[in-house]
Amino acid sequence: MCVYNGVAYRQGQQWYDGCDLVCRCEDAMKGFYRCQQRCKSYSNTPSYCTLVPDPKDPQCCTVPQCQLIPDNATPTPGIFTPPVPVFGSFTGSAPNPTPQPTPSPTMRLPNGEIVTITPQPGLPTQPAPTPQP
Repeated sequence: MCVYNGVAYRQGQQWYDGCDLVCRCEDAMKGFYRCQQRCKSYSNTPSYCTLVPDPKDPQCCTVPQCQLIPDNATPTPGIFTPPVPVFGSFTGSAPNPTPQPTPSPTMRLPNGEIVTITPQPGLPTQPAPTPQP
């Protein structure tokens, strides 16, 4: 159980602390809960926006509502035609690639000679580490 202000809450249960916080019982076995601000805050909203009740939580929260055209702007007369989206397509074909054999692994010996390594079933394919003195 999570206990908040003397009230017990079950795992996953959510509650409000007034208009300030929304909390959720995250781990009832440990009594761990998490709280965060109930409402988003909006700073520096343009002058042509006003804060109105949030439809999702109208009793406590507000959201900005902005006019499409600010009061000091002059709309351009005429008809606005939005651009028509272009949908892509593929035409033509290409030949299927010819499968090639996988090259055998090689290794350079200390003397510079390159040798082909032939993997054997049941044996590791990586070389054994070199012992350090």
